[in-house]
Amino acid sequence: MQHRVSRSCPALALRVRRRRPLAAVVGAVLLALAGCGGSASGGRAPADTAPAEGQLSLLVPGDYPGAGGPVLDLLGPFEATTGCRTTLTAAATSAESLRLAGSGRFDGLLAPGEVAGRLIASGSVTPLNTGLVASYADTAPFLRLTSYNSRRGVPYGVPAGWRADLLLSNPAVVRPAPSSWAVMFDPTSPYRGRLTLRDSPLSIADAALALSASRPELAIGDPFALTRPQFTAAVQLLQRDRGLIGGYWSDPAEERAAFSSGALVLGTGWSEVAGPPAATRPATLDAVVPTEGTTARSDTWLVRAGAAHPGCMYRWLAYITSAPVEARVAEAIGEAPANLASCRVDDAAAQYCALVHAADAGYHQAIHDGTWPTATCVDGRPGRCIAYADWEKAWVLIKG
Repeated sequence: MQHRVSRSCPALALRVRRRRPLAAVVGAVLLALAGCGGSASGGRAPADTAPAEGQLSLLVPGDYPGAGGPVLDLLGPFEATTGCRTTLTAAATSAESLRLAGSGRFDGLLAPGEVAGRLIASGSVTPLNTGLVASYADTAPFLRLTSYNSRRGVPYGVPAGWRADLLLSNPAVVRPAPSSWAVMFDPTSPYRGRLTLRDSPLSIADAALALSASRPELAIGDPFALTRPQFTAAVQLLQRDRGLIGGYWSDPAEERAAFSSGALVLGTGWSEVAGPPAATRPATLDAVVPTEGTTARSDTWLVRAGAAHPGCMYRWLAYITSAPVEARVAEAIGEAPANLASCRVDDAAAQYCALVHAADAGYHQAIHDGTWPTATCVDGRPGRCIAYADWEKAWVLIKG
């Protein structure tokens, strides 16, 4: 589908210091959209930004600022400038996000890759008019037109940020420093009961990556596209080593506390748990991408097909992915920003982006972005793979 790119809205060029109050730096972002006219129709991306309708309803992950995550006033400046009264609804899990997204209640959502890909395939979200989102041009190239945010070369989402699933260890206890997934599945481990995994069926993919090296005869490639033998081997590995796990984490803050107290010494986690060092973060953790590679949660903003408030939705996309705002959000929740211009707003932003490898395409090559497993293998090869419903059932048995 072809979309006319609007020329009525100038590109946004902001170079501001991120430490100023958020309200002081976002006005120009939204004023650039204020004069955009035109209308939207049905499930198509509007050719021009529709007038602001005064309301906006968004679905976001449960750890997003203002919806259970860090305290960060995102809505105040946006509402004051646009008049779009905004409601955030939190989804605790990917399965809940997918279910709520199908309710028709929301104009758009921030979805992890495994959810975004499903919504695109089902026609629940609409193609993106990138001409109305100036920040899209500054998105890291390796995050654009991926399997989870595009279809047949057409963009559907604005990448928002990503978090690699890192191997975390306490160097004062775990010696030598681990570099392979094998340390998480060693039945003779001296750290029994002090290991942790993310509480998600998608952790099966991490076990699959471990097997990709230890059992090459399984020929595991994409850890989200597992045949029955590959899937069974990964599930059996997790079941065998269940006694090693001291707990399954879902809240990064709780995981930080457990590492800080010494209850955990080894496990998987996002970069926000290991750093950057701050009063609430243990500064002593090592964090590496295992030699076999790893997985990641990669979030994308999507517009629902037939959204009731497309004008406000596109104003939100322009605002929330603008460099000064995305820089604040990324650091608050510990993710790598997708908009590389956010790494240039000041020296602190540049240092943070270097820490989380935001612009490092080589680093990202070792990462498999989270994808919703389907019976049709998501890596495109022939044959049948194991669908997500079976991953959910297996995870219940794994946890016991």
